[in-house]
Formats: sequence, C-alpha cells, structure tokens
Amino acid sequence: MDRKTAISPSTNALFAANDTSGTLLTFRGWALHDRTTLAFRRQPLPPLDVAILGYQAPFTHPLLDVPHGFADRPGYYAKLDWQPPIPVRIELFRYDNRADPEAVNQDLEWGWRTHFNHVGLIGDLGGGAMLKFQAIDGRTRMGFVEAVGRRWVDNRFRSAFALLTRPVGSFGLAARVEAFGTRNRGSDIGSEYDDKGWAAMFAARRDWRNFSGIVELLHVSSRRGQRQDLGLAPRQRQTQLQAQVRMHW
Repeated sequence: MDRKTAISPSTNALFAANDTSGTLLTFRGWALHDRTTLAFRRQPLPPLDVAILGYQAPFTHPLLDVPHGFADRPGYYAKLDWQPPIPVRIELFRYDNRADPEAVNQDLEWGWRTHFNHVGLIGDLGGGAMLKFQAIDGRTRMGFVEAVGRRWVDNRFRSAFALLTRPVGSFGLAARVEAFGTRNRGSDIGSEYDDKGWAAMFAARRDWRNFSGIVELLHVSSRRGQRQDLGLAPRQRQTQLQAQVRMHW
C-alpha cells in the first residue's frame, strides 16, 4: 500500500474557565506526578513572600473565570496533524487562554495570560516499537505594567521529552527522558523563581486477563533558587520506585 501525504486539522475548540493556568507553574515550577486535580477544589501554593501575599491568594483554582463571569473572554486551542509519506506523524498545537492579566477577583486570584506552542513527532519503528518526541514553548503574564515596562509576572516556560515504547514478549517496556525550565523576568517575580531540571523514567507493564501490572522507576533532578527561602537546598534530586495492579473489564 502506498503511503500518502495528508494534512488535516484534527482538533479546534473554544474553552472558558482557564484564566489561572499560569499560577502553579510560576510559584511552584514544573512537577512530575500522578496526582488528580479536582475541578473546583483549590490547590495550595508554596509559601509566598509577604509582599506577594499582599496581592496574590495563597491558593489557586484550576477552573476559574476572572472576574466577569463564565466565558467572558473564551480561549482557544487548535491542532494540526501532518502525515508525510514516511512512518512519522507530525503534530502542531497552539493554546491561548486569552485571559486579562490585570483582572482580579475578591479572593485575589488573577487572570494569567498564557499561551504556548507545541510540536510532536511520532515515529513507527516497526515491530510494535514507537518513538515519540514532544516540545512546548510558552509564556504566561500577570499583573500591571510597571514603569520599567514589565508586568509583575512575565514567565517563559519550556519542556521537551523523548519516549520510546517497545513490546518484549508478554511485556511492554517504556523509557523516557525530559528537560524542563522556566525563566522569570517580571518586575516583581524575577530569576529567583527560575526552574530548571531533567527527569528520566523506565517502566514495564504486563497484562493478563482483567489485570495489568506496572512497575515504574522515576528520577527527577531540578534547581530552583526560591527553595532557599524555605530552608531547602536549591538543587533537589528524588528517585521513586512504584508498582501497581489495575483491574479492568
């Protein structure tokens, strides 16, 4: 069968209630975990400086329109797929929440104007093996413009990873490496909030009947200057080994 080139928009959408999307990324930095975030439950932020507490709540809600009601300034995302005549698929994705960075509600939760571009490549290596690469580059801003021409928060962020999956007998194996970082150049939030690090993961999965068994080894290394204010070393390294059994029907 001849492989044909195809370009098709696979996803286009408008959305609302995502005005606070840059809060956790700025005040906490990147995080790798499997914690489930509930739609209307507040998420605590790390301890904030006294000056920041004067205008920023010590928590954030993942779903929130600030401050003029539902869908007052809807955001959008769009995704484009390209399948060239080789076993590689290319994905392009654009996200923009269109939030007003000067909008604030009575709880001191702000609009964060957040946008990013994403590129992905998925390669079929044959024999069931797949190689996937993704990279994100974006920016989030909040607050008023000061005399220096910068908003209180101006955070540029990026992340990239490569993932290799391959079946070996009755097992499925996966290996992933990732690099991530943030760069803060706002008038109030500066380089002490910068975040830089990398992670590596190896996992194995075995399915039998209505059960799946998974073992995962994860190592994360990152540096963030703000940790010194909490009495922690700026450089942190963690290694986690976890196993789980899932039942499905």
